[in-house]
Amino acid sequence: MELLYEYPNRSISRQEKVKLATERIAERKRVNKIIIKSAVLMLVLLLVCILAKFLWLKIVLAVLALGLFFTSFLFAMSMKMALDEDVYVKIYDNRIESYQPPVFGIKKRLVTINYDEVIESSQTTMGSISFSLVGNRSESIYFVDPAAKRFLIENLYEKINYPKKEYIVFPEVDEDDPDYKWKNWKSF
Repeated sequence: MELLYEYPNRSISRQEKVKLATERIAERKRVNKIIIKSAVLMLVLLLVCILAKFLWLKIVLAVLALGLFFTSFLFAMSMKMALDEDVYVKIYDNRIESYQPPVFGIKKRLVTINYDEVIESSQTTMGSISFSLVGNRSESIYFVDPAAKRFLIENLYEKINYPKKEYIVFPEVDEDDPDYKWKNWKSF
């Protein structure tokens, strides 16, 4: 049972920990600003909704205000989930351990998936990986760190029965090349 990947990396220096902590504080402030801006925008739209004369305009503005607020609120909550210090992912050679809070709940959950129990795995539309397990069970893991998911898919796709696809790798394009500008003149 060898540890292959760990998020967050616990073996960093003290200076890097301080740097990460200051970045985390700045991100939390940014998330709070997003929530405040969306609440102010919702209140302004609801005020305009009250002052509007037409009923159809009131309905449209009210739905727009609530939709914008809840969309930005869900976005901010997912960002806060990514900033949680307790969240971790450990990928071993025989299992995955993930400690993650749910988006709509308060209770955090620990998910442990052994590779020998996995029948198949696939990626959901929300970006998490869903695992079909032995005994008609299923689990899904939301990876806060995209590098952890990429490591799992690229290196352990056979163990988790993930459909491996061969992607075409395009060479780097030199935009200073005059032929590039001539062939792509519409993009300038």
